[in-house]
Parts: sequence; structure tokens; C-alpha cells
Amino acid sequence: MLQGERHIKIQLLCREGEGHASAGEYAEALACFMEAWEALPEPRESYADAEPIFRGFTRVLRARGDLARGLEIMLSSRTGLAPAMARGLKRYED
Repeated sequence: MLQGERHIKIQLLCREGEGHASAGEYAEALACFMEAWEALPEPRESYADAEPIFRGFTRVLRARGDLARGLEIMLSSRTGLAPAMARGLKRYED
């Protein structure tokens, strides 16, 4: 687990993302989770701080009803995100 300012920033972004998701503000929620994801050092998926981000992505995309299309857009827009998400989501689902 990360410590210090980076850890706190990621926690705050995930909480903010969850708040937006609860309010139905899905674009804002995804923006928070993406910012949290980008704050993680490489290899991102290896950190415990990645788990709430994966949960947030999944929650928002499911709530929107377009999980497959949303993931496709998100993964194609961020180089390197697809393999990391695949590994992280697999570990999260196991």
C-alpha cells in the first residue's frame, strides 16, 4: 500500500468519485477514478490502492448500463490501461 500524500490523494479522489456516482454524476465520477488511477506509480495494478479504483470504474460503468462500451472507450483512450485493467480486474473478481 502506498503511504503519504499520494495515498491520501488517491483515497480522496475515490471518495469524491463515489460521491459523484451516488449522485448519478457518472462523467465526474469517471474523471475522479481516472485521476486516481494516473496518480498510482507503475505497475499500477500491483498496489492495494488500485482496488477501490477498479471497483469505482466497474460501479460507474454498470450503473450507466454500458459496461462493455464504456470500457472500450476508456481503454482505447489510455495507452497501457488495458493490460493493467485486465490484470487488476481479474484479480479483483477472483
